[in-house]
Amino acid sequence: MKKLIILLTALFVGFVANAQKVKIKNEIATVDGVEYVKVKKDPVTASVKNVATLSDSTLIYLKTQSYKDPNRVDAKGVPMSVYYLEVINANTGEIYFESGVGIKNTIKAFYLENVITANGINEANMQKLAIKYGFDYSRRRDELSR
Repeated sequence: MKKLIILLTALFVGFVANAQKVKIKNEIATVDGVEYVKVKKDPVTASVKNVATLSDSTLIYLKTQSYKDPNRVDAKGVPMSVYYLEVINANTGEIYFESGVGIKNTIKAFYLENVITANGINEANMQKLAIKYGFDYSRRRDELSR
């Protein structure tokens, strides 16, 4: 029993020590207390967040989308909404990928994969991230609407 407690404690400490903490305050996203990027509300719509360098150059739009999935219902039998983010290049409009992990976790992924640098977007790292975390929500949405 003592060995089990020691093992669980070691796993917990290892997990907590490696966890990256993301906070967004006053439009600045920090990762483990280090300022990383600006995350600003879009002036036109609440469904979009603008991600910019610390020098205020907008690089990425995070656009919240949703659809009703009739295969996922609540206790009353009502179809539930599926929410996801479109990660969009602010300059070209290209959708890099769609993700269901939320804004803070997307920022964390950008940080861990070194996607946003002082020089802009590292396209090779963005493509790796798209492969790793992307899911084709819009295709699923379109299939359900037929």
